[in-house]
Amino acid sequence: MKELMTEDGTGQAPGGPVMPTPAWNEFLTCLSQGHPDLVMAIKDIKENEDGTCTTQTQMRWGLLKADIPAYGPFPEVKFAEAPETAKTTPLIFPFETCVFGFTEDGSKLTKIEFTNELGETADATSMEMGAVGALPIYTNGGVADKMPK
Repeated sequence: MKELMTEDGTGQAPGGPVMPTPAWNEFLTCLSQGHPDLVMAIKDIKENEDGTCTTQTQMRWGLLKADIPAYGPFPEVKFAEAPETAKTTPLIFPFETCVFGFTEDGSKLTKIEFTNELGETADATSMEMGAVGALPIYTNGGVADKMPK
């Protein structure tokens, strides 16, 4: 994602604060260390009058395969201590409305904003863990009790 975003852009995870690009990329890097097979599926792309695009986006995290390091207020997930289901059942979010902003020439992203507006649940496995955002990732890893309040 780092190569796709401007340095002065922003990213916002579902239910999370708006973060500058460097922080957003660091957070995604930490999460993807534990979920190296992460795929972002995008469909129903609609161009908006302001030059942004609204999509239906699904985060397909896959299996937990390694530790997730602590980041900011978020706890470490230790692979060895994680529930067996995190290692055997892929973590898949439902589709969610996402807004992407672009540079004037369209070569880079200036923002990624998840709106918390859920779409099709499809094959989502996270619905009972909080559906989207950081909570299902850390619930899946067995450390929801250590999440910031």
